[in-house]
Amino acid sequence: MTARAYVTIIRPGNCLIGSGAVAVAGLVAVGYSVLEHAALVNLALACCAVFLFVGAGNTLNDYYDYDVDKVNHPERPIPSGLIARGNALTLAVILFVPTFLLGLLINLESLAVVSISAVVMISYERKTKRKGFLGNLQISWLVGGLFLFGGIAVYDNEAEALLRVTALAALAFLSTLGREITKDIEDLRGDRDRTTLPMSLGPGRSANLARLFYAIAIVLSLVLFFMGTFGLSYVVFVLLADIVFIVSMAFISGNPSLSSNVSKAAMVFALMAFMLGGLGV
Repeated sequence: MTARAYVTIIRPGNCLIGSGAVAVAGLVAVGYSVLEHAALVNLALACCAVFLFVGAGNTLNDYYDYDVDKVNHPERPIPSGLIARGNALTLAVILFVPTFLLGLLINLESLAVVSISAVVMISYERKTKRKGFLGNLQISWLVGGLFLFGGIAVYDNEAEALLRVTALAALAFLSTLGREITKDIEDLRGDRDRTTLPMSLGPGRSANLARLFYAIAIVLSLVLFFMGTFGLSYVVFVLLADIVFIVSMAFISGNPSLSSNVSKAAMVFALMAFMLGGLGV
């Protein structure tokens, strides 16, 4: 039992990525106003909350996947004996609790997002990760929820700021959902303990559903430009993202692994578009 093992189990790199997503969302929501004292304090609290929340989720994942990790990842802290399984659960609880307190310090909307996300996270790890599409929806919420959380931490009841970050969260939700279905198509032959969408609908129909979610995201990204929510710099990068998403859609059936990787690149371009749009560049 070492301090290093406790750091390892929370996967701090993932925690930092989650905090980074929150910081980007704050920038998208209010632009340079995020540097004002009140907004900056709230955003810092939100980043801390997400760091702890992701760490709790990663620890909970190792707790529930103990039997699988004994075979697939015996080097991880629990199966290797560095952390007792019960201690890991205690650590997850200890990390979860301050996320609610930090959410409450920010505003009631933030507390609501934290609460919903905690229920989703615990439900996913305990039961629904093996339920296929329901698990896909939950993962998509957790990704989209990061951006929603970062935005509402700083939006200060401004309708336009809320629209911007809600759109970003929706695009993250839809694109993640499309990618999760694509990954299930890729893993169809190897899945034994999960009831995935490709198993119930077949890979062809599942691919079409993934394409539908990507297509809705593409349409939404363009609607934001025509509404005047974002300017020219946004549309340049979002069109690039949309083109890459379309390429990803073309490979879903024939090469789902490539499609999944290409969609990640599209997400990066989309995030850049929102950042530039939020800054009014």
